[in-house]
Amino acid sequence: MTWKRDLTVLGILVATLAMGEGLVASTALTTRARSSRTVPQGGNLMQDIPLAAGEWQGSDVPVREEVFEILETRNILQRRYVNHEDEIVFLDIVQSETDGRATHPPEVCYIGEGVEIVKKDRLNLNIGGSALIVNRLVVQDGGRQDLVLYWYKAGDLKTASYWGQQCGLLLRRLKGMGAQAALVRFSTHLGANSLESSQERIAGLAEALKYNLGI
Repeated sequence: MTWKRDLTVLGILVATLAMGEGLVASTALTTRARSSRTVPQGGNLMQDIPLAAGEWQGSDVPVREEVFEILETRNILQRRYVNHEDEIVFLDIVQSETDGRATHPPEVCYIGEGVEIVKKDRLNLNIGGSALIVNRLVVQDGGRQDLVLYWYKAGDLKTASYWGQQCGLLLRRLKGMGAQAALVRFSTHLGANSLESSQERIAGLAEALKYNLGI
């Protein structure tokens, strides 16, 4: 039966969470939206992200058909935002209502494309007064280095852990509740900029989109 299968999978996930990296994931499950406004469960997150946000103006980047096929969802947003100082930040969102596998860790794609991961850790990011634990990557492709900050969503849950997201999705399913799985990723060119100033740039755009992203 479906519920028995879900309980079995949940048990495996919980066991995984109790080992190694899973300990971080279990604490991440308690991170909830602190804003008074949350994204409706039945809505489409893509429709809630405006092109104009504060000092930022966005333009959509076409998604290749092969990306839709690989991720098995058409709910993919790729957008390039520019502010008044001509600083550029990219926002990518992958969303699925049926399968959390579409929101797999970005490192999988970077490694598959031959991009080197120079730095990988987690960061407590301040977004307009809201603290959010995110994953931080510094990636290098040839002579170019980019800063990448990303996190996962499962309904109103926000977590830096992929397994935390998957466990959250299963728990909601067992309760008969729907939940959209999403990966939210920001990236910007490092260049001559410091890591801190690049993080502030991303945080500035994230703050402008704070309520749209349910932060």
